[in-house]
Amino acid sequence: MARNITALLLGALTSSIVVTILLYYEARDGSVLFSYNGQTLTLFRFLAWIPIGPVLAGLAGSTGYLLGALLLRLRPATLALFAVVAIAAGLVYVAQSAEFALYMVGWPQPNGGPTKNMRTFGKFMRTSVANSPLHLWSSGYDSSEDEEVTSFFSPQKSSSAAQLGHSGDSRVDGLGGGVSGVMSSQDMSQTGAGKQLSALGQWFESFKARLHANSGEWFTMGMQIAGFATGGLLVMFYLRRCPYCKSCMLLLARKGTRTRYYSRIRDMRVAVDLVLVKARDKQLQLAIDAHVARGADHDGNWSEYCSTVEVRRCVQCRLHMLRFRTRRKQDEQWKDIDPLGYTATSQEQLDCA
Repeated sequence: MARNITALLLGALTSSIVVTILLYYEARDGSVLFSYNGQTLTLFRFLAWIPIGPVLAGLAGSTGYLLGALLLRLRPATLALFAVVAIAAGLVYVAQSAEFALYMVGWPQPNGGPTKNMRTFGKFMRTSVANSPLHLWSSGYDSSEDEEVTSFFSPQKSSSAAQLGHSGDSRVDGLGGGVSGVMSSQDMSQTGAGKQLSALGQWFESFKARLHANSGEWFTMGMQIAGFATGGLLVMFYLRRCPYCKSCMLLLARKGTRTRYYSRIRDMRVAVDLVLVKARDKQLQLAIDAHVARGADHDGNWSEYCSTVEVRRCVQCRLHMLRFRTRRKQDEQWKDIDPLGYTATSQEQLDCA
């Protein structure tokens, strides 16, 4: 578990660095980088639906997952896949909040604005997340929120009680109405099944209205989360397909590989059959020795077939794995002959030399 947490933290760190760099240059130059979706590519209109910015940012940030897993020889747990999505969701929320805040205050600014220095930029990032202007669960939008965003760097205390009655903001007014409704519902003289059903109906109608009002924001954020998580998920799926030790749950380290080449099918079959007979008889080291003793050690223009022995080992226990492959040259590319392949594990010490 500790290895999984360490790899996830390293991936979250590199992803955070990538997002921070993109937001910094957005605030400095006024270009949309993180949320770029290809709308300006007139020849490829379909790219307008693809979150290109989050996909590229996620691919760059996923290097942390890959580096951490390879350094720790970690085969990621299934739970790590959900953690990658959760990290992507959090970073997309941060990026969306910062971009919305930049849009509200107007950027770029002549004096540098949030990028005047790193301290100012850090304060902007903290404030934009803590007072996120995103509308993910509101029944409407009011322009008075511009004042909340533009006052990020000079927050002022306000009288919440006075604003709750009538703030000019439909969401706050709705909250005030909801509070008043809850307080009035505490009157014992108005309790009853009818009142409860009425309240439940009002809540359901409010839920539908909010769902309809914010569906666009949810769709955009969902697409960006999916795009950003793509890089990390690809890394996780790749690592989970790599050979690993089932006892230690660690990736196997490559110990050595040897490839032999043949010009005729008869020579290949004789060599391969000899290797497979010994390997299936659990004489893995003898199978390796028999493989090395036949064929040529280099690929020539005459080569039509080849066979490869690969040895991997677990860095924690004594487990060794032998993987034998046979391939045929077709259209200048080597294609596997699956029936002539074999994989086995053993506690026996195996060497390709």
